[in-house]
Amino acid sequence: MWIIKNMDKKNLLQKIEANFPSITIKKSRILTHGWNDIVVIINNEIVFTFPKSSDESRSQLEKELCFLPLLKAKVNIKIPDFRYIPADKSFAGYPLVAGKPLSPTHYETLSDNEKNTLAKQITSFLKQLHNFSIPVAQKCHVGYAWSYEE
Repeated sequence: MWIIKNMDKKNLLQKIEANFPSITIKKSRILTHGWNDIVVIINNEIVFTFPKSSDESRSQLEKELCFLPLLKAKVNIKIPDFRYIPADKSFAGYPLVAGKPLSPTHYETLSDNEKNTLAKQITSFLKQLHNFSIPVAQKCHVGYAWSYEE
């Protein structure tokens, strides 16, 4: 895995086009406010994530590429399904997972019934996540959230 030296939009789009020539880029937008990644959304359909320059963000992508396909088979919510991975694994892409961020302001506008439905969905996901095999997760170098071990 290597670091993309110039993280401007033009260079990121060139990396996508060079590695995935079958993707026709009609429109794109870039999100830079993440801690570990720069995100490029293509045609409001495909999300590409580019690790920022730290070893930690590159390691995080490697963990996601390993762990999320395993987790996907065990949970009933949509999670990123990486389908666009260049040979050097320097970045990766997946079909956009539709939805809206749940902000405190948005949550307050939900009806009691909607809040109960949301609570049930979160509870179901957490049960599925907590039933996931720890040894399998550790094979992807996913450690305990409450420890410094990996």
